[in-house]
Amino acid sequence: MENTDTLTVRGAKRRRLTKEERVEHVSAWKRSGSSAQIYAQEHGVSAASLYAWSRQQGGAEGKGTARTGGIRPAAFFGSGA
Repeated sequence: MENTDTLTVRGAKRRRLTKEERVEHVSAWKRSGSSAQIYAQEHGVSAASLYAWSRQQGGAEGKGTARTGGIRPAAFFGSGA
């Protein structure tokens, strides 16, 4: 039976991060002020993972995740003529 705590990425075995570790990475990334790409390179994770973990934790970070906060398009009214 295969160990599910590790996975193979490009021939290298890596340990899966726990939820707590993922939460800590997202928190540390946001505190750092670094871009996801820079933080990811420095800590051995992928920028895509940081964005995904942030979304899973309810964050608005990431590609295509801009939140409108309930803003609706303006209504246009005729001039009444």
